[in-house]
Amino acid sequence: MFARLSKNDPRIPKDMTVFLTQAYRYKEIGDYGVDPDETVTMANAASAISSAADFLGCIAAILA
Repeated sequence: MFARLSKNDPRIPKDMTVFLTQAYRYKEIGDYGVDPDETVTMANAASAISSAADFLGCIAAILA
C-alpha cells in the first residue's frame, strides 16, 4: 500500500518505490512460499535492509 501511495510523490526517488515492490515480493516468498524455486538469499536480505534504512531516512526527511 505504501508503494502505491508514494509512487507519484516527487520527493521520493523512483528507486525507493521499486525497493518497496521488491521487498514485498521477498515477504511473499518468505511468508507464503509462493514459488518453491524462488529464494531470498542473504545478499538479497542484506541489500533490502540497506535499502529499507535509506527509505526510512528519506521518509524521515520528508516528515521533518
